[in-house]
Amino acid sequence: LTVTTSAATTIPAGTRWQRADGVVYSLADAIVIDRAGTTEITVTALAAGEAGNTGENTLLTLITPVACVVSDAITVKGFSGGADIESAAELLSRLEYRVQYPPFGGNQFDYVRWAREVSGVTRAWCFPTWKGGGTVGVTFVMDNRSNIFPQPADVERVADYIAGHTDPITGLIVGQPDGVNVTVFAPKAKPVNPRIYISPKTAELKQAITHAINTMFFNEVTPGGALAPSRIIRAVAGVTGLDDFEVRFPTEIQRSENTELLTPGTIEWL
Repeated sequence: LTVTTSAATTIPAGTRWQRADGVVYSLADAIVIDRAGTTEITVTALAAGEAGNTGENTLLTLITPVACVVSDAITVKGFSGGADIESAAELLSRLEYRVQYPPFGGNQFDYVRWAREVSGVTRAWCFPTWKGGGTVGVTFVMDNRSNIFPQPADVERVADYIAGHTDPITGLIVGQPDGVNVTVFAPKAKPVNPRIYISPKTAELKQAITHAINTMFFNEVTPGGALAPSRIIRAVAGVTGLDDFEVRFPTEIQRSENTELLTPGTIEWL
């Protein structure tokens, strides 16, 4: 959190700031500031889980005034690290992945597993030889957030974890092998906005089709991958209650770079 002071001061432990929606953040230890200007401090959300995460450049306001401290503060880099309790399905998925791809000292499946072990990460992908021999690229998303794309602090957490951590099963220290240059990055969204004719055009069918398309994207789309129109057609065709439908866009394969992830955009109903 970036705070501004008009002179040297001490910010007491327990000082709190509040976000516009009421979420409160607290300073654990007193901070001594020896000059006027801006200072980066570390605060912790009092709300558990995802609620405490916040985007870049969000305004927080002091709850109780502190001498020489401007009441408004900015989350320049954003806050992350808060995650709701992992669902049973997500935990089972990670365990199945570990059984299917056992630890192997730093192959591409290890990098995916390591990323997914970080709180809040739901899907991850690895690119061996990212920039040539001895390099690896890792990207990921956090599907339980309204914005699934990681903030810089999320990227830093995953990179730190991959660099070295205690294996949650064996208790051994594991991580990227020596001599490997690992790049962890947030993918960029590349929305696909389908145009779909349906009959009958009911709210219930729209909701069911939207869910089917979103599920298909979740299960089948990867960074650097391609999406054929037939996959959207198949998703729509699986919805019961339709008398007729036609997917009028896309009509050609949609492609993404390794740094991009195709995402379900806004459906235009015809």
